[in-house]
Amino acid sequence: MGPFPTEDGYVIELPYGTRSDWLKNVVASGSAAIVHDGGAFEVDRPEILPIAEAVPYLPAHEVRRAHRFGVDQCLRLRRRGGRGPNRDPYP
Repeated sequence: MGPFPTEDGYVIELPYGTRSDWLKNVVASGSAAIVHDGGAFEVDRPEILPIAEAVPYLPAHEVRRAHRFGVDQCLRLRRRGGRGPNRDPYP
């Protein structure tokens, strides 16, 4: 489980469903910061989606694991300001 980059943000598998406190906090605030590959990235517009919509962004072993453990949802977040996945939003 990690944040997996998409063309405009990240997807995160939700193995514990939608009742975890961290997820409730992100959805309630509408934004968060993700640390990925040594950088911190501001994200917003949280959206809970079926895992099937995240499959193009997940490594094959993560897709197999999700199916094996019945993970059927993910969280999609978009980078603020259209920054690329390799740019640090905190200069």
